[in-house]
Amino acid sequence: MAVTVVPLSWLEGNGRPGFRDDSATPRLRSPPRPRRSWKTRIETPSGPRVCFEARIERKNRKPLVARFGGIPLQRQRSAKVTDRRPVRVDCPHKELITRLLADTCEICGATGDVQVHHIRALADLAHAGQPPSDRARVMLDRRRKTVVACDACHDRIHEAQTARSFTP
Repeated sequence: MAVTVVPLSWLEGNGRPGFRDDSATPRLRSPPRPRRSWKTRIETPSGPRVCFEARIERKNRKPLVARFGGIPLQRQRSAKVTDRRPVRVDCPHKELITRLLADTCEICGATGDVQVHHIRALADLAHAGQPPSDRARVMLDRRRKTVVACDACHDRIHEAQTARSFTP
């Protein structure tokens, strides 16, 4: 069995300040204090206040002054908050939203509940040797990957897609 022997001088000196001064030892430091030359007393309507003031003097011009603090933290019961009305920006509707708001099927012309059918690419509509369907013709003519369709037309589109996927 191995035993580590520690010299007593190490234990004795470990408590002395300055003995162990490695970079891993945390040092307790107070936060940096602002310069005393920046400390200023100003007069406010609530009385004198202490603040920090940075001043840059300039030739033939007023000095640049920045003050931090000196604000009385008292509640003003008579203060009124007035919110400005936001400026309304009218943006034109996107084409798809305009087509949806028309509430008309682009395939059969029926009005009522409509849905949007979306495809990945217009190239998916072209089938070799087959004429394009009604919905494909509408989408190809508009050069859009979406078509607004009523419930019945939308169901027919998906039935035709599932039938095509099972056909070899």
